[in-house]
Amino acid sequence: MKERFVPFFPQLSLEDFTSADAIIVSYSVTDMASFRKAVHCLSMMRDLANKQPPSALPLGPGLRSKAVILVGNKSDLARVRTINTENGRSAASKYDVKFIETSVTIHHNVDELLVGALSQVRLKARQAAALSCKHHAKFTSRAKNLWNRLMQKCDFRFHSCDNLHRL
Repeated sequence: MKERFVPFFPQLSLEDFTSADAIIVSYSVTDMASFRKAVHCLSMMRDLANKQPPSALPLGPGLRSKAVILVGNKSDLARVRTINTENGRSAASKYDVKFIETSVTIHHNVDELLVGALSQVRLKARQAAALSCKHHAKFTSRAKNLWNRLMQKCDFRFHSCDNLHRL
């Protein structure tokens, strides 16, 4: 797995997006500008992925084919916090990505983030492999579409963005 840091995705290319196994978009909970940039990055990635033909990605267009996690960092700085947890969860739900808050300073949720990112990569790989089988692909796709429509009507997707060990 190739590791690369791309600050604010100034010239995000299709190759950058498709070669990554996991994408972690981080912002500071004490800085509204960093949150806006993180949300802008999610928007750019979604737009870039939607420009591809549906057959180009294992699970079609969008961020669903990649393990994408929105991370609110500096959660230990409660007194100077400007972005609350609900804003982060809401952005994660809007872009259908996972969400977690961390504090690198006190090592809060850092291990959970790394283990969760690996779990997401493995889950996405398993899901792509299952969908590549012709027998399972049609049934799984129909069942998944039905399930997604039901889940969108209920508000369960909002709660599942916190669980890094589930799709």
